[in-house]
Amino acid sequence: MNANTFNDYYGQHIARVQQNALRRTLPAWPYIIPRLPDAGIAIQDSGIKRHFVPCGIHYDWYLSGVIYRAGMITYVPLPYWPYAAISFEFSGCYMAKLCFRGDWYAFHIATSTTPADDCKQVWKDFLALHKQDITTFVMCRPTSVKDLFDKYAELHYKRSRSVMLAGLIAEDNQCYTLVYDYDSAQVAKMQPDNVRTDLIRTCSPELLCHEADRNYFTQLMNKNKLWVDSGAEKKTARRPCRI
Repeated sequence: MNANTFNDYYGQHIARVQQNALRRTLPAWPYIIPRLPDAGIAIQDSGIKRHFVPCGIHYDWYLSGVIYRAGMITYVPLPYWPYAAISFEFSGCYMAKLCFRGDWYAFHIATSTTPADDCKQVWKDFLALHKQDITTFVMCRPTSVKDLFDKYAELHYKRSRSVMLAGLIAEDNQCYTLVYDYDSAQVAKMQPDNVRTDLIRTCSPELLCHEADRNYFTQLMNKNKLWVDSGAEKKTARRPCRI
């Protein structure tokens, strides 16, 4: 994927929703107040569930966005499969897309050096508790593409540009990192007249789970990778997801 492909498939639809005066409810990004009902993730442990908060935006049903909240695991339900999800404001957090009891969700897992705001342990506990309910799984850490993180830092902190580091999990579950211009909803440029193709890159899957569960989720992610590589029709590990 390059910058033009991103704009054709996703960016133009985000921009249209952001610019729609009838739907624009905030003066600054994300321009729309994320208002989603509890999507009904039936997490059995109340101590885990309290960290999960629905917080997303559907961009005219072309893709959905997960909005970051410090100290929380935010998520958005996806209306069908295959379906793309994007999330924003990455500085070390994880992103995941999975099929849970037949329904698809995308997640932004907040991490922090402040223990109270770090959700890595909660996420690991969630996967351990519900691994038999998760039938398809992909996960990444967008900041792992270090050169793009460095370019984002330069544009944001040194040049005061309206950019952030974003993560995208496409319809085929391929993961991408991009330096995202959130006003135009496009891949950012280093200079106004530059081509943008160098600021979006594939992002390798990165797993966050308890060591005891690593083999199980590694196999799920590998099954997904085999499907992406072969182009074959996707089937989930245990039961089909609703589409």
